[in-house]
Amino acid sequence: TPDGLVEQPCTPGAFVSCHNEPQAAPGCYTDAECDAGSTCNAFEICLPPPSGNGDACVGCQVPVACYGYCVPSVDPGECDGPLGCLVDPPICPDGTTPGIANGCWTGSCIDLSECPATACADIAGEAMCIARSDCSPFYAGVDCSCTPDGCDCSDWSYDSCSDAQ
Repeated sequence: TPDGLVEQPCTPGAFVSCHNEPQAAPGCYTDAECDAGSTCNAFEICLPPPSGNGDACVGCQVPVACYGYCVPSVDPGECDGPLGCLVDPPICPDGTTPGIANGCWTGSCIDLSECPATACADIAGEAMCIARSDCSPFYAGVDCSCTPDGCDCSDWSYDSCSDAQ
């Protein structure tokens, strides 16, 4: 290796060392460093830290810390609304729901605390009903044959949403 440096193996996301962040560094490392209405794109573009802030490990393509810029936030959409697209909703963490705009998913997840309180019975879409832990979807049987022991249906279609039982 040049200058007698020893190459170290590097696992992406593995701890290598700590470095102090400069107080007046341009750009950002987290959303907390951005103004309201902006987010930090550090984990999308993952630039190396500014000079003097830390070094990437030798022979490794992943920097010790990701660095980015504050960019305007994307409109996450609404918590509920009509859907007209045939795209699957994004997978959102518990306590959030996929955002909807212009009849399709925005790709954002909205914290349920930011959603207006919509009664389960007023939710039109199956995906939105399933996304709410306090709601349960109900389905109507299609092409069913019933006996005293129960019904056997060839298919089920989403019918409505109601409070979880």
